[in-house]
Amino acid sequence: MPCAISALLQGSDAILCKIQGFLVTLFNGASLVMATAVSVDRCSAVYNPYNYLSDLRASRYAISIAAVWLVPLPLAIIPLLPFEKYGLGRYTYQNVCWISLSVDSSNYAAIGIFAASITCAILIIVCCYTIIFYIAYRKSNTPLVSFNGIQKSIRTTFLIVGTSMICWLPIATMTVYGLAYYVKYNRKFIIAHKFQIVILLLSYCNVAINPIIYAMTNGIIRRRISSSVYLFCQLICIFPRFQRGLLNYSFLLNKSQTTSRVTPMEITTS
Repeated sequence: MPCAISALLQGSDAILCKIQGFLVTLFNGASLVMATAVSVDRCSAVYNPYNYLSDLRASRYAISIAAVWLVPLPLAIIPLLPFEKYGLGRYTYQNVCWISLSVDSSNYAAIGIFAASITCAILIIVCCYTIIFYIAYRKSNTPLVSFNGIQKSIRTTFLIVGTSMICWLPIATMTVYGLAYYVKYNRKFIIAHKFQIVILLLSYCNVAINPIIYAMTNGIIRRRISSSVYLFCQLICIFPRFQRGLLNYSFLLNKSQTTSRVTPMEITTS
């Protein structure tokens, strides 16, 4: 957010604009890769729950987490390099700093890489959930305890992946169509500036929506949030009373010190 605000104030020549483009690509890419990894993980859990539970290892998830951040890293770095003449694009200012979605000779390769990456991720997600719901339909009447135990996580995953699909489908569709148009007609494919902003902001929303879904669908997180809110409210209610009590105590302390103080005139009189 600080980079985005600074980029809006300073424009396209600001270094912060490039930093914002890099961070947006990295975080959004990590979010999409995470949704893909979660889909594959849940699919394997549903397809073969016994082997899945027996194969749970910390190293497996450590590798997955590392891959989530390493996969989008090259895509985020490429537009920072001076390879625009090779069609790898650059981060430009368009109210938000990212690669222009209007496909031309300066960014067609970068758009192609992004389009292929997003499309592959969406296809993997769709395939995984097709398998999940097919198995769920077949086993809906089977009293399989291990399968029932993961139904809640499937619902959570469906919400996460569903929002990812909604947020990423517009940019995937436009990049694929724009690239096909450029290759076929060999001329620039122009997207309206405001439409580009809407598509980009919609993809940005994916990063913000996932934590909300996790918080709303996970009972442990909900309870912790509720207890934190309750504690905060208690502190708000207690603090004014504590402050008033502290003021009363200070007043009484000053009063007692004043009454117990003996002046030189009183000593002379006595």
